[in-house]
Amino acid sequence: MKKYRALVGFAGSILSMYAGEVKEISDNVADEFIKIGYIVPISDSEESDMDNVAGETEKNKNDEENNSENTDIEDTENKEKSKTKNTTKRREK
Repeated sequence: MKKYRALVGFAGSILSMYAGEVKEISDNVADEFIKIGYIVPISDSEESDMDNVAGETEKNKNDEENNSENTDIEDTENKEKSKTKNTTKRREK
């Protein structure tokens, strides 16, 4: 099985894809969709490029999640400090 990219979105009982989607498809199914202009085969170099982009995207996603977690921790720490200051001010009065 090879990978193919959908040129248009389509849905059917055999195969459904959205425009730009890449999917592994058996050759006998792919032949029909190539004939009607719905999909094109992906070259090896294009597939390699896609793997690299996917890896970078996953890395960026993980970085964003880590940054979000750090921000949440900082927010919690700042709220705790604020509560402590407010309590101290009340006691001073």
